[in-house]
Amino acid sequence: MGFSRFRMGSGRRQSGLATDAPAVIRVVWIAGESNSRWQPGQTHAGTRKDLMSLANAPTSATPEADGQSPPSMNAIGLEPLLELIRQRRSVRGFDAGRPVPEAVREKLLEAAIWAPSGYNLQPTHMITVTDSARRSALRAACMGQKSVEQAPLVVVFVGDGKVAANHLDLVIAQDMEIGGINAQYEQILRKYVGIGFSPGPLGIGRLIKSLLFPLLRYFAPVPSLPVIETRYWLAKQAALCAMNFMLAAKAAGLETCPMEGFDDRRVRRVLGLPAHIQPILVVPVGYAPPDHTPPAKSRLPVDRLVHREKWD
Repeated sequence: MGFSRFRMGSGRRQSGLATDAPAVIRVVWIAGESNSRWQPGQTHAGTRKDLMSLANAPTSATPEADGQSPPSMNAIGLEPLLELIRQRRSVRGFDAGRPVPEAVREKLLEAAIWAPSGYNLQPTHMITVTDSARRSALRAACMGQKSVEQAPLVVVFVGDGKVAANHLDLVIAQDMEIGGINAQYEQILRKYVGIGFSPGPLGIGRLIKSLLFPLLRYFAPVPSLPVIETRYWLAKQAALCAMNFMLAAKAAGLETCPMEGFDDRRVRRVLGLPAHIQPILVVPVGYAPPDHTPPAKSRLPVDRLVHREKWD
């Protein structure tokens, strides 16, 4: 099977080589008008065109001190991207009568899956909800927030707690085929993914790691392990995908509103999520009403939030 070489500036770096995430395979669960539930086995190849044209933005970025722009900044230009980021808002009112075109929706999902992820395992899945009855049920699970029902499209970002078992072999095969990794790196990847993700028989491995690794920190640096802090790890991965998605939506003239306020159990029931799938974010998507005025927002000064070299 061939895989796209299309690049959007995201990817992981190993042994000095930057590699990109592979094509979308069994990652996006597309919900139709009458079926917006978890559907293992359904695939979506996605589109392979650049979403981020930003309305004829310049093709060169602001030069650095040495007069050279890094290649990764040449796609759309830094200033247009910063302006897009500044314009994004969390909008809670949508034009219910104006659906999101299917072609646009697919491009937004494509943008989301190009976010980086730990070990390139891509644990974040997206469930698209367009059915009005299911959006109504989802609203009840989201503490009655009306935008969930009002928006013509809701995307629920969820994380796969069994992603190592479900994706590792697939990701390795794809990356090997496009020349992204070699056999030596494959062995390293399998070793460290096993340490970080395997719960062991009956969960004994997870228990041992949860007791042993805190003690090891007294003697050497020890990272947090996804097998111990699964939801925390999944939330970090999903947040990266969601930000890609929301910025792409803004570039397409759409508004979004990321939501953490929901009843986990009820969201699971509405979407038919299996036990190992964790709901992370609910994001209503749509066009703003004709009379919409973007809310004024401010940010603290950079010097308030950025610390040079160490905390000061």
